Amino acid sequence: MAEFILETYKKCKIADIGGGKGLLAFLLNKKGWECVVIDPFDQILEHKYKDLDSGKRVKLTGEEITGVRRISSNFEKSMARDFDLLVGLHAQGSNI
Repeated sequence: MAEFILETYKKCKIADIGGGKGLLAFLLNKKGWECVVIDPFDQILEHKYKDLDSGKRVKLTGEEITGVRRISSNFEKSMARDFDLLVGLHAQGSNI
């Protein structure tokens, strides 16, 4: 999904609604975008992930793990005004 967003849209401010642990936000932020996770369940990013291009595991530092900005609440319509793009791929109640 990160690659699709990078290839399809101009750099903008993104809300990853129901973004869970924040991997999508991490990958977009790493490319210089501004992506915020909005999720009522405060989860921590894993210490590693699999890079789909290389097939290799990528280990993250503590600073990278805690560096994803989060809003720990359900998404409210009024929050949309703060973002250029809303991503809601998650089947949790936070994006109803």
